[in-house]
Amino acid sequence: MKKLILTVSLLSLAIAEVHAADVFTDAVKAGKATFQVRPRFEFVDDDGMAAADPAKAFIVRTVLGYKLAPIAGITAYAEAEDIRALADDYHVPAVQMNTKYATVVDPENTAINQAWLAGYGFKIGKQKVVYNNARFIGDVAFRQDDQVFTAISYEKAKLLPWLDLHATYANKVAMISGQDGDIRLPIVNLKARTPIGANVILFWAGLEGKEAVGQPFLLANAGKNKSREYRLLKVDGKKGKFLYDLSYGQQRHYADSVEAVVPNATYRDIQLGYDFGPVLVKVQREALENGFQTPLATLHAFNGWADRFLVTPAGGLVDTNIKASGKVAGLGLALAVHRFKSNDSSKKFGQEIDASISKTFTPNWSAMVKVAQYDGSGEDASATTKDVVKAWAQIDYKF
Repeated sequence: MKKLILTVSLLSLAIAEVHAADVFTDAVKAGKATFQVRPRFEFVDDDGMAAADPAKAFIVRTVLGYKLAPIAGITAYAEAEDIRALADDYHVPAVQMNTKYATVVDPENTAINQAWLAGYGFKIGKQKVVYNNARFIGDVAFRQDDQVFTAISYEKAKLLPWLDLHATYANKVAMISGQDGDIRLPIVNLKARTPIGANVILFWAGLEGKEAVGQPFLLANAGKNKSREYRLLKVDGKKGKFLYDLSYGQQRHYADSVEAVVPNATYRDIQLGYDFGPVLVKVQREALENGFQTPLATLHAFNGWADRFLVTPAGGLVDTNIKASGKVAGLGLALAVHRFKSNDSSKKFGQEIDASISKTFTPNWSAMVKVAQYDGSGEDASATTKDVVKAWAQIDYKF
C-alpha cells in the first residue's frame, strides 16, 4: 500500500511538472516581441562652449524586447538596448569626453534597459518611472538612452471610485548620461477626480543621494549632502475646448542635506489652452525659485528644446511661452516661443524658438525634424545668456 501511495505521489508530481512546463511554454508562445531602431542626426552649435566646434552626431538606437504572456496574473518583460555612434563628433561630460566639440548627451552604451516582473498592480525590477507630466520624475524618452530605475512600484487606478494611487521606491537610477547612481527615492502620487471634471493631484518624493560628495552624477543633486524632497499640488482639466493646468510645488532639504546647501524653494506653473480643432494653443508661465532643481525630470520637455536650463540658474528662472501644436495635411506640427528671465531680478537670459515637423507613414514607420534656436541676452559671461542652435532629423521604425 505504501509503495502504491508513493508511486501515485511521484506520478502526480511528474504530471504537475509537465503541466507547469506546458503553461510556461504557452506563455512564451503567446508573448510579444518588440523591436525599435531609431537613427538620428543631431547638430549643436553652442556659443556657451566658445572653444568647441559644433557637434555633429549620428547615433542609432536599437532596442529588442520581449514580454511574457501572463501566468496566474503575473507577467515579465526584458529589454536590451544598444546605442551606437556612426559619427561621434560630440562631447558627453564625464563619460565620453571630447571637449573639442559641443555636447550631445547620447553616450554609446549596450545594456539591459529594462527587466521586470509585474502583476496585481505591482512591478519590480529595472523599469521606467514616469509621474504626471514628468516635470519631477521621468524617463527622458527623447534621448537615445532612457532614464530607468531599479525599483518596486504599485499603481492602482480607482483605489476608490474617484481616486488613483501610484507609488514607487527606487534604490538606483541609470541616467541618460550613461552613469548609474545609488539613491533612495520614495514617491507617492494621489490623483482625485472631482465632480466638476478637474483632476487634483498630490505628489510627494524624497530624493536622497547616496554618492560621495563631489561625484558628477545627478547633475545638481550630486551627493548625499544635496538630497531634497518635493511636495506638489497640481490641478488640471478641460472645460469644453478650454484647458487648464495649475501647479504649486515646494522643495525642501531632506535626509543629510541642510538648507544652506539645498534651499527651501517654490515652483509655480500656470498653463491655459484652447483647442481650436486642428490646432491646440497654450500659454504658460513657469517660475522656479533660486536653487529649485529637478535632476530626475524629463527636462528636455521643459524650458525649451535647446536645453539651456537643465540646471536652474542662480536667481531662479521664469519661462513665459506660447505653444501651438496640431496636424495639417497629415503632418504633425509644433511651434513654441519662449522668453526667459531671472525669478529674483529683472535679468533677462534670452529667448527661444522651437519648431518640429513629424510624419507617421505606417503604424511602424515615422520621421521627424525639429530645431531649437536660443538667442541669449549676452548680459554676462554665463552660458545661460549665450546663443545655441540645435537641430535633429530622425527616422523611427518599431513593431
